[in-house]
Amino acid sequence: NTKKLLVASAMVAALGQGAMAVDITVFDKVTQYRADGWWGDTTNGGAVVHGDPRGISEDNETEPGTIIGQEWDLEAFRLNGLTLSIIGGFNFKMGEGTYAGGDLFIDVNGDATYGVDINGGITAPMSNSLFKYDYVIDFTQTVNVNFDSIVSGIGPTYTVRKLNSTSSVVTSVAVGANSEANPWIYNSNGTEVAGYVNVPFTQTSYVGGPYAGKSGNNTHYQIDLDLSFLGTTVPSGTLFKYTMECGNDNLVGIHVPDGGATLVMLGFGLAAVGGVRRFRRSQVA
Repeated sequence: NTKKLLVASAMVAALGQGAMAVDITVFDKVTQYRADGWWGDTTNGGAVVHGDPRGISEDNETEPGTIIGQEWDLEAFRLNGLTLSIIGGFNFKMGEGTYAGGDLFIDVNGDATYGVDINGGITAPMSNSLFKYDYVIDFTQTVNVNFDSIVSGIGPTYTVRKLNSTSSVVTSVAVGANSEANPWIYNSNGTEVAGYVNVPFTQTSYVGGPYAGKSGNNTHYQIDLDLSFLGTTVPSGTLFKYTMECGNDNLVGIHVPDGGATLVMLGFGLAAVGGVRRFRRSQVA
């Protein structure tokens, strides 16, 4: 019976850990002081005075010099096992105004470059050697010869592609002033990942907090993406990066393993086993 309880405790711990979505959002490296916090409002002294409960100035924040508002805000990456959720006031599927949502870029070996101005932010194809992403979740955008979206909507499917750091090509954001948000979308020379071609996806509403709205606009969209092409678990240090066509906001997340949380849960399970054994002994006595 004790052995059965030990196995059950381990299973509960594993299931419990898998059922917990973790906010993996990190500071995007782009900030400029603005009193209301909408450009990151990190002061010259480096103290974060933003209302973001995570202390990273990414909720109710867009990039310096951009339009502020909930409809432009990218708020969080949340990871639950092999499911990644992107959350924001921005309508990922329909876009905003004339600007479409972008593709999701992924780095698994820790060498990606993000949050810096590369190549002047021109709206043009750029070599992935500048960014070094390893994969892209490529949504369906329709662009013209100037690489501007013809319609702001995307979908209804995506394709996962393996990128090469020398031959793959990506596209910069449509507004050069926000070049720190590059790249925007995949362009060419990636390799389709078998089994992840034209994968359907849906957009839902996110509820449950803690992300804030702007001036009473508490709309929060969410899209969920399957990361099982990365293996049985997401590699430690995997980085995710997303922006929209205009680069109005830049969202970055980094996966760090649970740091022992599963062992803590297992410890509770073992404690429960010990309690059951003590109870049975007292009954026998």
